[in-house]
Amino acid sequence: AWKTRDQEVWANNIQDLITPDAVVLDAGCGLGRLLPRFWSAKKIVLVEPDQKRFLHASVVAKCLLNQDQKLLEKLKDDGFWQTDEYNGLLKEAHTSPVKSDKVHLLNDVMQSPAIEQYGKFDLIVCSHIFEHISLDIIQESIAAFYNFLKPNGSLVIFACKSPILYHKKASKEFSTHLLI
Repeated sequence: AWKTRDQEVWANNIQDLITPDAVVLDAGCGLGRLLPRFWSAKKIVLVEPDQKRFLHASVVAKCLLNQDQKLLEKLKDDGFWQTDEYNGLLKEAHTSPVKSDKVHLLNDVMQSPAIEQYGKFDLIVCSHIFEHISLDIIQESIAAFYNFLKPNGSLVIFACKSPILYHKKASKEFSTHLLI
């Protein structure tokens, strides 16, 4: 259901922000799921702290750069992730990082000062990350995003609507007094 809702929101509110001269940051890009949607932008920066997800996003970027639709389709199949071919692709992504003027990948946290090397952003998207991290990190990230955005830039945050938000200091999964 969330994927369908995301597609609606994307089509109605975000797609028009991705122009041929836009500079986009995907903060917490995960597996690079949104990269094809950003592809019409001038420059795309993907940031992901998890090494394996970062490498997967790197493989997605290489597929798009090489226009390899067949491999891109394979990457959508969770069963493919258990194959030697997939593990080989991750190893290659580790030893031979993506080098491109269009897409840049950074294996780091989404509030890292290293992001500043890519300049200011017209659009920052943070999709389904905040429900998995502490309130402190959310606050640090939003403060960093403010500094990363161009004047009149847009920050888009997708978050889960169900009550699975947590805070590391909470005694149970959902505690409203800690989320204020």
